[in-house]
Amino acid sequence: MNAIIVSASLLLFVLLIGMLRARGKFKRGLVGLADEEWNLWGRGLMESGHTVLTGAKETDEPYAQWVRKYWKSEGYNYDGYDTNKAWSGVFISYILKKAGAEGFEGSASHSSYIRRAVANRKAGRLNENYVAYRHFEKVAEVGDLICYSRAGTETDPYDRTSSYESHCDIVVKKNLTNVEVIGGNVSNSVTKKLVSTSNGKVLDLSNKWFAIIKNNQTF
Repeated sequence: MNAIIVSASLLLFVLLIGMLRARGKFKRGLVGLADEEWNLWGRGLMESGHTVLTGAKETDEPYAQWVRKYWKSEGYNYDGYDTNKAWSGVFISYILKKAGAEGFEGSASHSSYIRRAVANRKAGRLNENYVAYRHFEKVAEVGDLICYSRAGTETDPYDRTSSYESHCDIVVKKNLTNVEVIGGNVSNSVTKKLVSTSNGKVLDLSNKWFAIIKNNQTF
């Protein structure tokens, strides 16, 4: 009888470990893809709104063609030489879709997927894969998106239902006093930022942060 109990316990343990590994597979892949692009662009880095290390630029080759790759993922025919076209939204969409995101509708406009994620929260669809809260409501975890409003947009457009100018980055690492995030078209490059946190929540004054999109996708 004891042998049966031990065998059953071991089997349960193995199954649990397998489930935990599977749950993290998507986010590991997401972070891996973001890190890969960041490395290819020269590892540009910003801290507290200041440039620490400058990466490659969108009008350099072959980077201009990599921007084309991001645009094509959303059906556009632009490249890095189209400097009047902001590509940060298609960068996020490209990374998430390539990683296998489910329930994420990509867009050239960050506000499109932010508004859908806000709608999930307001409708009580809290188990959806992408749900947006105000940036100070939830701890930022690896795989989440954190978002700020841009010039011409009010400081807090969380409740706004029409399109607006904004920007989101992917959280790729969580530290004690900050999170590391990667985004596109930051300083005309793919750039990492160090974003200050307090008790795990975004408390950074270098941008007008207003939303965190929790990434609930487990597989």
